[in-house]
Amino acid sequence: MARERALACGTDGIGFALVDRNILVSLPPSDFIYSRLVLQHNPPPLMELLLRSLLRSLKEGGIAVVQLPTYIIGYEFSISDYLRDVEKGGIEMHCLPQKRLFQIIYESGCKLEELREDSDAGTPEVILSNTVIIGRHRH
Repeated sequence: MARERALACGTDGIGFALVDRNILVSLPPSDFIYSRLVLQHNPPPLMELLLRSLLRSLKEGGIAVVQLPTYIIGYEFSISDYLRDVEKGGIEMHCLPQKRLFQIIYESGCKLEELREDSDAGTPEVILSNTVIIGRHRH
């Protein structure tokens, strides 16, 4: 649908990637990445893999704009509990601690340019969500 909409608007130069297990291998090189209301619906281990894959694809001089929750009151993640409960269905909401987010950005050879709290993930009194601007600088 996004590809069709872009074509209808006469927009070109946009690449679309279907998120499946191949995303963990590689994405095409990108000048700009935008992710909003996506990562939060994946458990933290997958959230980390997706974020690393996105940042690996960022070209020198490129910018990524990524939104994700970094704190949820009372949130705990256990892989065994998750695997046991995953069949229950419903919309999942997860978070990735800021400290871990910063570590992934650093390990990916990128730099945090800006961080803003937002209300994209729901009630700000319960969920702390951040939009981060991440850059890969030219050497």
